[in-house]
Amino acid sequence: MKLNATSLLAPHALAIMLSALLVDAARGDQSLTQSDLLSRVIDVERLMFPAAAPDATRVQSGAVGAGDSTAPKPDPEGWTTIYSAEGAGYVARIFFAAPGGELRISIDGAPAITAPLTNLFDGKIAPIEGPITHRTSPGGAGVCYFPLGHAKNCRIDVRNTNSSYQISGVRSQRPIAAFSSRLDDAGRETLEHVNKTLAGGYSEKRLFAGKKLMPVLGSGEIKPGDALTEQLDGAGTIRALYVNFPDRRPTLIPGLLHQVIVRIFFDREAEPAVEAPLPDFFGSGLGIQDCAGLLCGTRKWIDVPADRVNQNEFCYAYFPMPYRKGVRIEFKNQSDTKIELTYFLRVQLGEPPESALRFHARFRRDHPLKTSEYLCVDTTGPGRFLGLVLSADSPRYDWWGDGGETIRIDGKEAAHSADFAYAVGDVAPLHLISTALHGATRVATAGKSSAYRWHLSDSMCFDKSLRVTLGAPAGAKNDLYLSSVAFWYAPPDAKHKFRPLKSEDTNLTTLRLPGAVEIEGNVVGEGWGREVKQRDAMGVEYSAGSAALIESTSAVAIDIPVAKARSAKLKLRVNAIRGFDRIEVTDISGKPIGSAVFSREQTTGIYEIGAIELKSGANRVRVICSKPAVLDCWLLE
Repeated sequence: MKLNATSLLAPHALAIMLSALLVDAARGDQSLTQSDLLSRVIDVERLMFPAAAPDATRVQSGAVGAGDSTAPKPDPEGWTTIYSAEGAGYVARIFFAAPGGELRISIDGAPAITAPLTNLFDGKIAPIEGPITHRTSPGGAGVCYFPLGHAKNCRIDVRNTNSSYQISGVRSQRPIAAFSSRLDDAGRETLEHVNKTLAGGYSEKRLFAGKKLMPVLGSGEIKPGDALTEQLDGAGTIRALYVNFPDRRPTLIPGLLHQVIVRIFFDREAEPAVEAPLPDFFGSGLGIQDCAGLLCGTRKWIDVPADRVNQNEFCYAYFPMPYRKGVRIEFKNQSDTKIELTYFLRVQLGEPPESALRFHARFRRDHPLKTSEYLCVDTTGPGRFLGLVLSADSPRYDWWGDGGETIRIDGKEAAHSADFAYAVGDVAPLHLISTALHGATRVATAGKSSAYRWHLSDSMCFDKSLRVTLGAPAGAKNDLYLSSVAFWYAPPDAKHKFRPLKSEDTNLTTLRLPGAVEIEGNVVGEGWGREVKQRDAMGVEYSAGSAALIESTSAVAIDIPVAKARSAKLKLRVNAIRGFDRIEVTDISGKPIGSAVFSREQTTGIYEIGAIELKSGANRVRVICSKPAVLDCWLLE
């Protein structure tokens, strides 16, 4: 028997698609206006529905400039076409790693924008202004999320440009109003609202307007191995999920909250649709850091209807989570420390729309990565891919993201980033930045990093399958640790390749730094101070999990053991939060090697001391701290 694409779909998926078709039929052929397209930049509601005739998002990427033999060839006037699309649609995202040269955007056969390329990201092309377009760092990579609609076609050309680029385009089955630099009243009002939302997050009054929401509040002390659970019966939609920690001390212990797992079970399913370490679920991989993402984040002040909450700063998630036969939320403490946790839900009771998909967020990791690619998600549809939180732990200074990211929709490549940094709107090494739609909450040239990217106006719709992978970096040596949480919507019976999390899946390694030589355990004699553990580090992560508190202001002898004789550049890592004043380092005879003077600008806590000649075995130096200081490790380069 010959099967067509529809007959391959599971019953739930077929019902959802038919329901979505009826919804679109009711809309008719009404054109999507500029205001409609702008709304999509922040519209979370539409994400939980499949497109009846999917808005196909595809990314065209590459590089232009001298020396790149694979780059498109310029025309006689020097213009190079880097993007073209036929039919109705819109450009949802434009990224350039190193903006420069000239830009020309043609809409429906006529020039719409001709300007220096930098103007696009610096807010100098009206009406493309505000947070909807910006630089990731001063003078750095540029990202523009202003939707450029076209009824018939679109082409983007550049000249005198030397940069990698990514352009996300969405092909629409509905008519699209062509971009105009002159917005009508509705467009101006929507743009103002979108920019305000991108800058400061959702206005809950506007986000929840017209919805009758039931508050659900719970709190408790979770002992090691126990769980805090909330069970709701019937049908409804979770509109917001908030979590905070009345006792903030656990948030300052690196890796502790990563061992708290959030699980959400919809419709009495035995397997959770959501299963992830709590910080990663809220957009901050590997631990609670500042995250101001639009869909989720870690710093939101809300009014909670209870006096027992000590403070009102919450982690937050605004993913709509529909259910029909109840929902169960579980916070499981897999650490060895009791944790006090408060959760708050805003729930819309009643049957969700028939076509509503189920929300999914699943964690996986490879410690270490041993294959040519890292699998983020592999699932069936129909559905929408929302985005990713990706974290890396590398003990080397080599950039770990140069293998790129690939998104395959229904078996075909829909997007490819030559470098993962491009996918999150940046260039390597990542910059510490948290914006509404992309960011990096933790960055390090070596050590631990985490970044996120949300697809709203360019959400990836799929009928049959979705597969997202990250390529292994060049020169990978089986020492790169990768982990991720993938976010998507799919039918209740969609299949995926995630396995249940085990307790060891949430344990984090101590900080791994190339060339690190521990100081604790190598201090000679007594009376110098004491070893301090990770729990007393005030949020700073120590190499090997501990450090040496030097309390003496007299010279202290410290050995630097090495396996082979070598010349090295000697650096010292200290606790960056605890100030120290001045640290002198000499050889054992008193000859100066170098010194470190405390600076609040040195947030890494790493100070260059000077050149040193090392022999095989223990090399003794003398350290004089003008006031007590916490010394973590030496770094030899």
